[in-house]
Amino acid sequence: MNEAVPFPSRVELTLWDVPLWKVGTLEASFEHANILLSGYIPTDEEFVPISWLMANVNHERLLAGRAEVERQTRLDGLIERMDAHAWLSSADILRDAEDKGDALRAARLLVSKAGSRPPTARARMFHAAARLLAHAGKSKEAASATEAAFEAVRVSVSTSFRGPRPPERPKILEDQVVWASCPARIDLAGGWSDTPPICADVGGAVVNAAVTLNGQYPLQTVCRLTKEPTIRLNSIVLGRTITFRSADALRSYADPSDWAALPKAALSLMGFTPPQGKTLAKHLEAFGAGLDITVFSALPKGSGMGSSSILGATLIAALMGVTGHYPIPQLVIAFASLLEQRMSTGGGWQDQAGGIMPGVKLLHTAPGANQIPQVEPIPDHGVLASEEAAGRCLLYFTGQRRLAKNILRKVVGRYLDREPAARYAIESLKHGAMAMRDAITTGSLDEVALHLSHYWHLKQMLDPGSTNPVVTRLFSRVNYLLSGYSLLGAGGGGFALLIAKDEAAAARVKRTLEQSQPSPTARFYEFAIDSKGLGVSRL
Repeated sequence: MNEAVPFPSRVELTLWDVPLWKVGTLEASFEHANILLSGYIPTDEEFVPISWLMANVNHERLLAGRAEVERQTRLDGLIERMDAHAWLSSADILRDAEDKGDALRAARLLVSKAGSRPPTARARMFHAAARLLAHAGKSKEAASATEAAFEAVRVSVSTSFRGPRPPERPKILEDQVVWASCPARIDLAGGWSDTPPICADVGGAVVNAAVTLNGQYPLQTVCRLTKEPTIRLNSIVLGRTITFRSADALRSYADPSDWAALPKAALSLMGFTPPQGKTLAKHLEAFGAGLDITVFSALPKGSGMGSSSILGATLIAALMGVTGHYPIPQLVIAFASLLEQRMSTGGGWQDQAGGIMPGVKLLHTAPGANQIPQVEPIPDHGVLASEEAAGRCLLYFTGQRRLAKNILRKVVGRYLDREPAARYAIESLKHGAMAMRDAITTGSLDEVALHLSHYWHLKQMLDPGSTNPVVTRLFSRVNYLLSGYSLLGAGGGGFALLIAKDEAAAARVKRTLEQSQPSPTARFYEFAIDSKGLGVSRL
């Protein structure tokens, strides 16, 4: 090391002007800084003051270099950052990985580490990887990562519940039938917070009501035994029948547009589809009978009233009745959640819980794997059971239909990407459920209407596709007569719940919409809050 002398004891200049610093490589600069910290200045080198450095340095380049170091550090520690920050967004990650090469490296890092994470965390990492891969121009890898994300969501549900035991022998007589019926559900607040993985991460809270339509239970399943070792499915509404004699035909239930997909998935879940290598005939002979199943749904697909999930619940309950298992409501709710995942529609728990559990109620869960909702009934159905509500509340089918699977993937995708707007909407939905519970319990119908409209606003925030020009025109025609309104379920069509300002306004709403319908199938339904819920009987 060069000979050094101590600092002079008296400094005539300010530190701003004292020539203490040198210009050189990063390594040389660090070495010089360490020497200064020791209290000595080498005498055989030329130094410059900070005033000169600040006047001559390229500040933009210096700051850019610092930002680049920080960016690379964030990318190198991406896994740790995602573990530590539950709401780190994919958009933030993409800003750090604007370069396509960096995006590709970060994506493959996420994919390589995702497998060791719990299912919900794995889903988030795969979805972020998909965004990075798409940015890097790797569309096929991005599609695979997206599918891996939603597969992780399905796994998170299937590993949370223990499936039903395989059927042993029938517990009904050959001339008996098992009849399962259920009301529909009207969601009033909190929907989407019940959807995995949202509910598993932050818990869910929903207020909904079980309702009959025109005095009837709109969702029913009837099962009876047959001597022939086959499974026959019948749809009363569609007027269609199909008989299954092979196991392979029963296993194809991934297409939600197939009218038989739901019964086939329910049969698989309940153990009536044989394992690989065993014929359907042998499987049913071991069971002791074949099955004849008739399903009835008076609601169209995309109604927004939980028809698919609730019809699935009646199928599960009827098959449980055939095998002698009591259809405990909480168990049927769990099995229906598994059913949705098997069909890849991936819904939450509020639809089946809303129909299975009677009346008006708050349903809520805590974060975690156990997503069987706790039920808090609202005594006497609150203000919704009043004569005032009967005169002011209208249920209207818009005639528009929308497939929930595609909607769900968009909303869950926004959540997995940790979009700030999605986070705000989900937190607001949960708070809104509590506010709606209080309004129904101790408030007025106008308060309920106000919270219902806020719920509709949050649905649109979370999924802009929940409305469309037809829906907008429909509401605009009668908005001045309403205190509040919302499309049910995921929106985009289906049923609307309208709360008029008074009975006279309700009559005017009916006249207006009946005189000029948005669709040939649009119509009003009479509805009533149901106090029974799921019913299963042997006849």
